[in-house]
Amino acid sequence: MSETVIKKFRRRSQVPHLKSPDGPIEANQPELNLASPAFGFNIELKLSSSPMIPIEDRAFYYFRATFVIGQSRSFQYLEEYYQGPMSVYLTLCIQAVGLASLSKATRSSKLENHARRVYGTALQSINAALRCPDLVRKDVNGSLDESPQRAAALMKLRRPDQFKTKMGLEIFIQMSSRMFVTCMEHEIPLPEDFLALRRFAENFMNTSDVIWRLTNITIPYIAFRAAVKSNSIKDSSRIIADAARIDAQMARLFDDLPALWTPQRIEVNGKSELVYEGHYNLYLDYRIAEGLNSIRGCRMALFDIMINEATKITGTLEDYFTTCSLSSDTATCVQLARKSLAETTSLICACVPQLAGYVARLDSEPCHTITPLADLRIDTSNTASAYALLWPLFAGANSPHTEPSAKKWIVKQLTLIGQLYDIEKAAELASILESGVKMDIWRVYAMVGSICYSS
Repeated sequence: MSETVIKKFRRRSQVPHLKSPDGPIEANQPELNLASPAFGFNIELKLSSSPMIPIEDRAFYYFRATFVIGQSRSFQYLEEYYQGPMSVYLTLCIQAVGLASLSKATRSSKLENHARRVYGTALQSINAALRCPDLVRKDVNGSLDESPQRAAALMKLRRPDQFKTKMGLEIFIQMSSRMFVTCMEHEIPLPEDFLALRRFAENFMNTSDVIWRLTNITIPYIAFRAAVKSNSIKDSSRIIADAARIDAQMARLFDDLPALWTPQRIEVNGKSELVYEGHYNLYLDYRIAEGLNSIRGCRMALFDIMINEATKITGTLEDYFTTCSLSSDTATCVQLARKSLAETTSLICACVPQLAGYVARLDSEPCHTITPLADLRIDTSNTASAYALLWPLFAGANSPHTEPSAKKWIVKQLTLIGQLYDIEKAAELASILESGVKMDIWRVYAMVGSICYSS
């Protein structure tokens, strides 16, 4: 990124500077090329000791390039703030996150330590803001506490006025997505205050949106997981029936999709390690594939629950001579779950060539060619969509009921994605799958920071 561009952004944003307590950060730091596989941006940002551009400013603009206007766009609503004066509270938060991201990219321990100090300062500023009700109700993207109850209290404190602006709505959606993930991961119910706010928010939302409908289904899904963990539901037949009902609601989402969302199936005549089962699906927009994979990943966990609970029933001795059997309805649910699990895994795998950026390579190969993976080159602009594959691929391979061939292919793809895009989490997930250690997919979802509830 040129100094001219940074100065231009600085004039717009009026960024207050923080003085680095230890002086210049990494005086001999090499260039950070954001066009590298780790980022996928066609700009360069040099981390130097130049006194003209403080490291906090570089972090501030790096955050914008990555999370506001870049591929991720997780905080795209903040672009409005980048065009004018910004509160010191929000500025500190952005600088802290930007510094943390840069320290990871450059593998600089000194920069990481500085990022921690700025993070501490940012937390103090947020605590100060929370003591001022007027500030809390403003559209400033504060920190989301780990406790869902406290997060719900913060959203409630912002009052219904938060829904009157586009930014306020987007902040609510983002905080809600974190709430969903936290409660799903820890198998705890959603706070009642949050649910009441969400019902009120429906007056301002496009409730026909697929993601909104998915989150509506996720509410009973979270309640179901919490009930199973707390032993409020113990009977295996009841657990299977409840899981099947939630899955049926998710399956209906696929029936109501626009016709343009239907992918084109591309057959690959030659043998290629880049495709599973000899074909892949091409969607009109990669974001469609990402959204549908989110639903597929959610369903995988439900399939496992149904199949595992059925095993508990059939493995229980009723007496010395007979075993318990499944009722007709329960057996039908389990049979459908097994079939759907295989189909869903295949659909997730069929998205890989498009999201991982293999399509151009597959189109240019002769049909008889076996792709030499060691020589594979990809366009780094696919980094964000490749990262979005991590959770659904893990969900597909983590099930003990997934076909071994599918699991083997997925592990290979995660390893390859990690190598091509320099994504450490991909290699980490591949290692977990190879080790045979079973992890709850929602813990993995929280670990990789996926996006299905905020897209």
